Amino acid sequence: MFKDFIVREELYLAWQISIQKGSKKESRDVQSSFLSGFVLQIINVKSILFYLTVLSAFILPFNESLKFVAIYLALTIFLGWMALLLWSGFGSLFKDFFAKHDKSFRLIMCLLLI
Repeated sequence: MFKDFIVREELYLAWQISIQKGSKKESRDVQSSFLSGFVLQIINVKSILFYLTVLSAFILPFNESLKFVAIYLALTIFLGWMALLLWSGFGSLFKDFFAKHDKSFRLIMCLLLI
């Protein structure tokens, strides 16, 4: 039953990727601010789960000193921040390329999901 749900969900995602959402003009009218991005990153569930997993699985079992826990947690936050910067940087670099080859990109992504 769960496997059927996953298959239907992936087919739904593939369908959503395959249809075009709108024109380029509409997407360029949306303005983002640093504050909105910062707040969304703070409440991002994936980031919170990542830090809780790292803390409980890799830091606390090996170090009980508050000093080492703080150092490793700061390192983890820095690495997560760098990964986010790389993700957004490559996204902005490839934005024009993906917009130019929109149909072929959507087809490839749809087929990869299927």
